[in-house]
Amino acid sequence: MIFRGTILLHKNFIYEDGTAGKKYLILLNTPKKNDPYLVVKTTSQRKNKPQTAGCIEHLSLFFIPARTTFFPVDTWVQLYSLEAVDQDYAKQNPDIEHIGNLKEEVIAVNY
Repeated sequence: MIFRGTILLHKNFIYEDGTAGKKYLILLNTPKKNDPYLVVKTTSQRKNKPQTAGCIEHLSLFFIPARTTFFPVDTWVQLYSLEAVDQDYAKQNPDIEHIGNLKEEVIAVNY
């Protein structure tokens, strides 16, 4: 089942420079039947990003330290990269697979 915190691996993601490669995506919603998947990209490329666990609001990032949840390396969730992906497209695309889930405490939202 697909729900908020699901980690998808896109094995043939097309980057902005036109190259293709693996990209981890995190689902931010628990979509109903006809709702799109709302996903954000992740990166393990530090490039001067802070390594403060949790939300880095001024950069629209969320930092997940290595081995604290699914990711074996330091990972930044790129909150500024929100995209809507059609469910049928994601389900039928052999390059996209559900490979894990974030821990509940990482995705918990207190209202």
